Amino acid sequence: MTPDTVETRIGTLSFENGFPTEETARKLFDELDYQRAVQAYLWAYPAVSFESIRIGTKRDLGTDINDMIIADNFADPKGRWLTANDTTIYSLTNVDLGKSGPVVVEIPPGAIVGIIDDFWQRSISDVGLPGPYGLAPWEYTIAELLSDSGYATALYGKWHLGSVQGRLPTNQGFDEWWGYKDSMDEAGWDSYAVYRELIKATGGESPKIWEGRKGEPSKPVRDLNMEVRPFMDEMIAKHTTDYIAKHAEAGKPFFVYTALSHSHPPEKVHPDFDQKSPQRLGAYSDMIAEMDFRAGQILDAIKQAGVEDNTILIFSSDNGAGGIPAVLGGSSGPWRGYFSNPPYEGSMRVPAIIRWPGHVPAGVVSQEMLTAHDWLPTLAGMVGESSRVPKDRPIDGIDASGFMLGTSQTTGREAYLFFGPDAGPMSVKWRNIKVIFRYADSFEKPIEKPYWLLVYDLTSDPHEDYNIMVHKMDMTWMLGPAGKVVTDYEKSVAEFPK
Repeated sequence: MTPDTVETRIGTLSFENGFPTEETARKLFDELDYQRAVQAYLWAYPAVSFESIRIGTKRDLGTDINDMIIADNFADPKGRWLTANDTTIYSLTNVDLGKSGPVVVEIPPGAIVGIIDDFWQRSISDVGLPGPYGLAPWEYTIAELLSDSGYATALYGKWHLGSVQGRLPTNQGFDEWWGYKDSMDEAGWDSYAVYRELIKATGGESPKIWEGRKGEPSKPVRDLNMEVRPFMDEMIAKHTTDYIAKHAEAGKPFFVYTALSHSHPPEKVHPDFDQKSPQRLGAYSDMIAEMDFRAGQILDAIKQAGVEDNTILIFSSDNGAGGIPAVLGGSSGPWRGYFSNPPYEGSMRVPAIIRWPGHVPAGVVSQEMLTAHDWLPTLAGMVGESSRVPKDRPIDGIDASGFMLGTSQTTGREAYLFFGPDAGPMSVKWRNIKVIFRYADSFEKPIEKPYWLLVYDLTSDPHEDYNIMVHKMDMTWMLGPAGKVVTDYEKSVAEFPK
């Protein structure tokens, strides 16, 4: 029997005859989004008897757990919420409070084992996981903005912004997609015998390559494993070039987001590039050669489709290179650090290239600051759709379309706030001044908080070697502009907590 009350971080949760009270349900819904609930299930099933969950759900709800569907609006009669106290997992269904109210299925505490005990204690005592995973369904993406503007939209390759129905690319503005939900590290999972045994024992499913169309559930099309790993970028590029040709021929404006898989471990070089040139000695350079070739295929497709002069092309990366032994390559150039040790420049700073013949001035090289967040308002401005940028919420990006089109000398961005894996601020970059609150030397080291703030002048010290708080001590005024960035962020969070 469900306990009458459960003490949690968000207060006391009350139950009546096995049902959460309306107040309890609303607390849960306010605190958790459905993705956190689903991830609680995904993380829990190796540590909880999968069969007990299956039996309990089938017995009490009449639905096999394999039929689980997650509803965006919480009104789907098959929608599930999972949460827990420190001993019991509960599955909530029929969560539209205006109708039948939630139903609770109790999973016996005896099913809990110690496989992931530390994680279990941290997550369950906090009501759900430490944080939500995935792009919130109510966010407005560049794909949605362009789709609303009449563009066909597609994504090929890596998504990694949500892994359940309701949080996939076709739920966030893309008409179609083909690729993998999360990270390429999953390609190596079924190389382990114990993983294959676990999947067999639990009735789970090994990682897949997926495809989907707007308005339909996405479906797996083939296994994601080390056999297919070397051919991923060939397939991603092929989907992209076919899409370009199809929509250009139809005269339909299009937006394609292509996320190539190199270089991300586990790696395996395509046979057409594996030591085919005496100018390349290792796997990393072979992978870069393939990336260059795939980018060329996409450029050729744009040209052959006859839309070269009317297509905006952007090429960039999501994080710095190097620092991962499994990759054995990559360089941060003059910048300190690698992908694995934020918030130094080498971890976050990446190049970007943009081309639009006749509109974006060619041959311009700039050190102006721009972030990935800025592409939504910037592209909206470049295609004349700025009015579609939401005004009912804070938008992290700025419109740098004037800079891209050559009518402004600056992007308009003066500062950027870097965050750590715990969602806390790590540093502020204001113009060419970097103020570091916390730092990490590698994935294997803890996040450190210095006694004094670290302050670097990136114009004189791009490698961030000389902390001017120690070496000069006459530049504490720099903390003022940096502090304002943090203060403005905290005010925004207070005003818009979600």
